[in-house]
Amino acid sequence: ISSKANKKVFLNLLKESNGNINHLISNKDIKQIRNHKRFSGLIIEDLNNCKKTEIKKISFLKSKGLKIFELIEWCQIYLEILPPELIDNKYLIRKEFRIIRPSLHSRIKRVCDVIVGLIILFLSSPIILIASLVIYLEDRGPILFYQKRVGFNGKEIRIWKLRSMRVDAEKIGLKWTNNNDTRITKFGKLIRKFKIDELPQICSVISGEMSLIGPRPREINSEKEYENSIINYSFRYKMKPGISGWAQVNYPQVISVNDAKKTLAYDIYYILNFSIFLDLLIFFKTMQIVFTAKQKN
Repeated sequence: ISSKANKKVFLNLLKESNGNINHLISNKDIKQIRNHKRFSGLIIEDLNNCKKTEIKKISFLKSKGLKIFELIEWCQIYLEILPPELIDNKYLIRKEFRIIRPSLHSRIKRVCDVIVGLIILFLSSPIILIASLVIYLEDRGPILFYQKRVGFNGKEIRIWKLRSMRVDAEKIGLKWTNNNDTRITKFGKLIRKFKIDELPQICSVISGEMSLIGPRPREINSEKEYENSIINYSFRYKMKPGISGWAQVNYPQVISVNDAKKTLAYDIYYILNFSIFLDLLIFFKTMQIVFTAKQKN
């Protein structure tokens, strides 16, 4: 790994790798590893930062069968994340051109959003009606509520949910929600457990304001805090927000800035590696979470 590497970031990634790669090399002198057969790969922070002599040594090692990875490439292949600290402006600009260019994948994604959204809305309509009746009977309060969140290109959107908290829940102000939150009603715990409260957002998917799969939209106040404290955070606005996403099926509930930073690495990976296959994978993982009642944010 190059001498300019962010050691703290690398050590955290190494901790998360769970042995997915046989050997990780951190060596200033590449010549030292020529005869070390126990090494199977070399990870370099950025090839552009390497000197000509280092490039020659790296080329020699590659010709001998040693795997050569840039750190960004290794993160995507072995960890399926892309940490925001490793991305510079040139990399983002280069990738952004690919994102904003209309593609067959993006058109198929929109068609699937509408078709699958209509099917889900039709099949779930009895569940929504029954849940709405129970919510009203429980405390005679409103059935639906909305929250202002940040959507595509940083624009404000409203997301609607079936109410799962007491009517006066927001009088004490916004705060992190957890499974033991006393503001959640008895029936609210049930519909949150099986994600039934999220079903009204299907209407936002059909209208085109959201997608079934994408970075999860968060509250405006929280987003401002994250933008000020997390590098490259606004990159997640380059794609329509989703009801579920790569971060939601891979990381537990976000309850801190540090959690938001870790989920951002999943969101950036999804945006830069978006495909219909990845969307299908996330969709089926989401269904598994719903039917097994596992908690994700």
